[in-house]
Parts: sequence; structure tokens; C-alpha cells
Amino acid sequence: MKAIRLYAQRGPDQMVFEDAPQLQPGMREVLIRVHATSVMWQEPTWSETWKTPNEG
Repeated sequence: MKAIRLYAQRGPDQMVFEDAPQLQPGMREVLIRVHATSVMWQEPTWSETWKTPNEG
């Protein structure tokens, strides 16, 4: 599958469109297909973008 990945917190120029492994859902999980999404140009610089849900 294709994915846009961020490897650094410096802005949209750090976004890389590349192949990514197909994810396999585990027990009690589902895999959904996303048809459209968006990212504002400022989002890659927000600290919230780089936190995992467990980091609070």
C-alpha cells in the first residue's frame, strides 16, 4: 500500500510518499480503507502530531 510518512518534525517538506507494508489486524481489531484525508500545512510542526496516545 502507499503511505505518506513523516520522518522529522520540521514541516511538510519532510513528508515522504512511499510504499508501506500492508497491515494485518489482530484479534478484536479491524482494518479500514481510507478514501480521502487531509493535512494542514502546519500539522507536521505541532507537538501533538508527534505524541502517541499513551504520552498524555
